[in-house]
Amino acid sequence: MLFSSLGHHTYTMIKRYLSDDNLLDVFQKYADNTGRVRIYPIDQTTNSFKIDYVEKNKGLRWQITSKDDDNLSFGASYILAATINPKLLAGNKDYSTVANQEYTKIVEERFSKEANEISKNIGEFSNFEPSRIIYCVNLDLNELGVNCTAEQILELFKYGYFPASFRERQANDNASFRMRNDGSSIYLVAQNVAINCYQENIQLPNPLPDDPYHNDTHNIIRFEVQFMYKKIAQILRALGKNNTIPNYKIMYELLSDEIAKKVITHYYYLIFWKGNYYSLDYIINEIKSHGYTSDTASEMINALLFVNKSGGISQVFNDINTNNWNSNPFDSGIIRLSNAGINPVTIPKEWGIKNILNPLSEFLKLEDESRNGMNVQEKYTNFYITHETVPIDKSKYTYRNTPNFHNRRYY
Repeated sequence: MLFSSLGHHTYTMIKRYLSDDNLLDVFQKYADNTGRVRIYPIDQTTNSFKIDYVEKNKGLRWQITSKDDDNLSFGASYILAATINPKLLAGNKDYSTVANQEYTKIVEERFSKEANEISKNIGEFSNFEPSRIIYCVNLDLNELGVNCTAEQILELFKYGYFPASFRERQANDNASFRMRNDGSSIYLVAQNVAINCYQENIQLPNPLPDDPYHNDTHNIIRFEVQFMYKKIAQILRALGKNNTIPNYKIMYELLSDEIAKKVITHYYYLIFWKGNYYSLDYIINEIKSHGYTSDTASEMINALLFVNKSGGISQVFNDINTNNWNSNPFDSGIIRLSNAGINPVTIPKEWGIKNILNPLSEFLKLEDESRNGMNVQEKYTNFYITHETVPIDKSKYTYRNTPNFHNRRYY
């Protein structure tokens, strides 16, 4: 079984009501008649309640609210929200892989069955619209041939580029019951997007009762991109959607593998950047021996030294802005490094490792080879500094070719 996989983790759909339509009474009657759900008040001043199934790991939970902090109401008095874990709702009791678009049809059927069993007034999957989606990728370092531990990859990630519009969450997140920033995770929050990157077996320490693969997840990194409603609305506008498109078709498109791949690759490379990781001494020697002009080699090496001495890419940009330095030499060096497939974050000398493959690039390479029956390197013409270097698709990297690109925002 391959654990490396890309898709989505959970998502929330909503249905608006102009009046309460006795929603609470409907769920209370269902609870009394079947004993399958329990109702808990969230905020009695706003008549907000959550409804959980007695059955553990059902993969579906409900919430009724008359107050909408995300401005989703649009004149509605009440909102019924359904949060779905597609793997669990489909009956797949493991966290080792993520759900892809193939799950959506069976989720639609099971969701509609559950909803109609409660009340015909709730409707079906097609009556709901998206409000929150968590896209994710599982990267099994062993499968991908990445010659380091999950802890080491996360350590390299911490020296990436954390955009100014994101803040790092320092406290434990009680909402998801996952530990934050304890060395096994990176959690960044912007207004409508959150980034969560963690070592799977530590952040999800309690395996599901029927999960046969939990013990095999110690070297899996999970990278999540959490889209809130306003971000989803932005995507819909970019897709040219309007109110004439049925909700269920919109959901199917948002949950497609194509959209998931675009979202994951954009944010992963924005924060952690493309290119493989190298020890500083090793890559400097490689650059010097390659035959670059002295100016080109100097720009590349100086960029590596700048990141190494400053303590990460974000810190370099902070230093440049704080001291009002000319960023052009660094920008040029960074572009040259990226074109050569070199990540500017370098491997600590004490690890005794000279190079580490970029996990997502290796996953995409493996995915392309399996889908297209061809070696992904045939698609690219960029120079590789060694035969192990992952090629760079420059067409997806153009935003880094703008001077002072570190002051731009892309979310």
